[in-house]
Amino acid sequence: MENNSFSEITEQIKANQSFAIYPHTNMDGDAIGSSAALCLALRQLGKKAWIIIDEDVPDNLSFLAEGLVSSDEELARSADMAFCIDSGAIDRIGKRGVLFEAAKISACIDHHSTSENFCDYAYIDSKSAATGQLVFLLLKELCIKPEQRIANSIFAAITTDTGNFQYSNTQKITHEIVAELYDWGVSANDVSIEIYESDRLERLKIEALAISKMRRELDGKLLITYVDQDMLKQTGAFMYETDRIVNLMRAIKGTEVSVLVKEYEKSVIKVSMRSKQYFDVARLCAKLGGGGHVRAAGATLNCSLEKAIETVINAFDREV
Repeated sequence: MENNSFSEITEQIKANQSFAIYPHTNMDGDAIGSSAALCLALRQLGKKAWIIIDEDVPDNLSFLAEGLVSSDEELARSADMAFCIDSGAIDRIGKRGVLFEAAKISACIDHHSTSENFCDYAYIDSKSAATGQLVFLLLKELCIKPEQRIANSIFAAITTDTGNFQYSNTQKITHEIVAELYDWGVSANDVSIEIYESDRLERLKIEALAISKMRRELDGKLLITYVDQDMLKQTGAFMYETDRIVNLMRAIKGTEVSVLVKEYEKSVIKVSMRSKQYFDVARLCAKLGGGGHVRAAGATLNCSLEKAIETVINAFDREV
């Protein structure tokens, strides 16, 4: 896919007045942080802008979205321009896709290698550690005035998608952008406390229960576990509170790949994969109909939980 330049995208921003911003479903820090930063920047320019959602923002990220989100379909349909953020396919924004397509002009800012060509304008860089990095560069092109809340949103996007700067996708430019965010007034400690140190007890309960059901495959190189609806009821946890489990498993010595299989409905199963050093989970997830990054990817399977686990293990058996 050939990218448009940031200047081409900024020209469209300047020429239009109302904007709808669409993060992907099951929002993470990069999706909501990047969307919030863009929304705040557009409002700074005197534009009308909203983040369009059809699900609750996770508790530990809700501080980023205050006053910025809407589920009003008429508001979404009336937008001059729609941005798809941190998502490279129309189906990744779920039922909101029909609202996205109602805009006169569409644009995509993303860093996934599996991004598709579905917008009028696009800037895709799969080498970028986070979509937040790309949004920051776009805001620089727009000559946005430094503002703490924007800086906090970009920092949240970057810190979450780099595993707090631990993952191999962290780059020199990542640290350079974060250094510049301090000039914008970022409060890194406050953001980190909100994201990483504001857990409900129920989160720890579901993590402990899922870890207790963990299976070791391929001589311990693959760890896999699951979360079903009964487990959520048992612990009182929400599904978004399971997002750390796959990373906890990856941290275990000797593990190369960790997999979390999540039952949203009886035949709607979402698979999250992480790898540590050498295994390309994006390639494997693509074979399952999903995609993502080399070290972090996922897929949705329409089958039973048991069948999904079997499918994933068999897929690894064929790859290894």
